[in-house]
Amino acid sequence: MTDRLGSAVGALSDNGRMTGRAETLVAQIERDALDDSVPIATALRKCVVLGGKSGSEDLRDWATRELQGYHGQDSLPDYRVISAPLMVDGVAGNTKVTHQQIPPSSLPDFAREHISETLELRDGIGSLEALAQQDQIRLSPPMAADLTRVMNSEGGPHQHVISLYWSVSPSALRGVLDQIRTALTQLVAELQANMAAPEELPSADAADRAVHVVVTGDRPNVMVTTAQADGAGAVAVADTDNKSERSPESGFWTRWRKIGAFIVGLATVAGAVAAFLQLH
Repeated sequence: MTDRLGSAVGALSDNGRMTGRAETLVAQIERDALDDSVPIATALRKCVVLGGKSGSEDLRDWATRELQGYHGQDSLPDYRVISAPLMVDGVAGNTKVTHQQIPPSSLPDFAREHISETLELRDGIGSLEALAQQDQIRLSPPMAADLTRVMNSEGGPHQHVISLYWSVSPSALRGVLDQIRTALTQLVAELQANMAAPEELPSADAADRAVHVVVTGDRPNVMVTTAQADGAGAVAVADTDNKSERSPESGFWTRWRKIGAFIVGLATVAGAVAAFLQLH
């Protein structure tokens, strides 16, 4: 009886320790990110709190932008950029045309530089999740009504554009949501890799580095200090992109420098030949 009671108390103690660990913010974000039934917004809100508690402005800003959307000059992560064809609905003669794809070159001159078949998804995560539930997704470009009016004024008398929009595949949108959930999982993995076991919160630097990895896919350089026999510290730079292993005489710049030198050489020879012909 005493042995069974002791085992039960030990089990409760172990469960208590497990619950304590699970209640850390990082553990909660991990659990939410791995559970497809939990909205992505739930995990992102906890990232905002974690950014505030750890002092990481980068984490707080990234999670807030994912929740509220990217506005103005905010840089957009690559995973929020997709391909989507331009479509029009309209009338051609006596025929009604719907879901007709057009090339960007059909747009007015002033719009071709700004509107293409590349679509930036800048809305907040809630809007994206709602759109992904639709069977047919149509997103209008900026000033779509003005563009259709100009297109109608420049078109033939028997053609009339009613609406201009991007046609977005629901599967493409769900793919973006999956990438954001994967980014959260990657964020947790980076945080855990840089946290000591007893710690409940990552350092601000560790959180900033984790966000950098999630958004850019690259790990920033890490400064490592090693002790030497004379007591002085030697600083080594760990270049995670392996750029330090590349020869300074290799790569894009060197190739074009050599090509440029070759072109200059040809121009010099041509000039010498021309001068010789003029003299004789």
